[in-house]
Amino acid sequence: MAGVPLYSTRTGSVDAPAVVILHGLLGSTRNWTTIARQLGEHYGVHCLDLRNHGASPHADSMRWGDLVHDVLRYVDEQGLRRFVLVGHSLGGKVAMRFAVEHPQRVAGLVVVDIVQRTYPPFHAKEFGAMSRLELSALSRRQEADRLLQVELPDWAFRQFILTNLERDPLSLEFHWRVNLPVLAANLSRMAEPSIAVGASFDGPTLLVAGGKSDFVTAADEPMMRQHFPQLQVQWMPHAGHNLHVEDRAGFVAVMEAFLQRSCQAAAGVP
Repeated sequence: MAGVPLYSTRTGSVDAPAVVILHGLLGSTRNWTTIARQLGEHYGVHCLDLRNHGASPHADSMRWGDLVHDVLRYVDEQGLRRFVLVGHSLGGKVAMRFAVEHPQRVAGLVVVDIVQRTYPPFHAKEFGAMSRLELSALSRRQEADRLLQVELPDWAFRQFILTNLERDPLSLEFHWRVNLPVLAANLSRMAEPSIAVGASFDGPTLLVAGGKSDFVTAADEPMMRQHFPQLQVQWMPHAGHNLHVEDRAGFVAVMEAFLQRSCQAAAGVP
């Protein structure tokens, strides 16, 4: 399995320590632009679009092994021998699986508001609403927002979903950037743990959790430490699941502290 070629945006110097960021379900590199710019002052930041998301290729599989191979293909092609790997939500599950399978490549692991347990299928309601939207009948993006409002009253989350709605410059027809049928068919699979019982990564690991999110609880910490013995947990009490958006300054501060420690350790600095 060679993996598919992932789209990326890159910020910072190629000579700086590398940071690779993986977004969550229905997300893309766009969600990390501001944070990448801030971290890029000291690091070489690579934000990737996972398969079936953003500008990356569509594929039939959403198996964990295939998602990991995509990332491995990217870092090999970019010559990134060792880097800090960051993943939010779905991206966090991919990052954890990558670290377990390729520990020699990961100088540090940052898992953002997700753990290794089975969840209810992510965003099943939202996927249903997106699938029922008649794109051919749309003449303006605002119409999609109005129609989705019936089933999805949360304005902020609708705007997040609508970042995936694009208009063809020639035909002027709207389409979803994400591979909606494949993602919808794999919601249950993506809600399952990405690593096996007993699998572990013994490198520096940071779990950043939102105090207003129900994706991580204090009861999850012992289980996570079984997989990640060097686990540190940082709670952000005023943020929810998208804590990198809701408390960007706080998240960047947490990231910079961890990155400094991880990069120094990778370089052999006491």
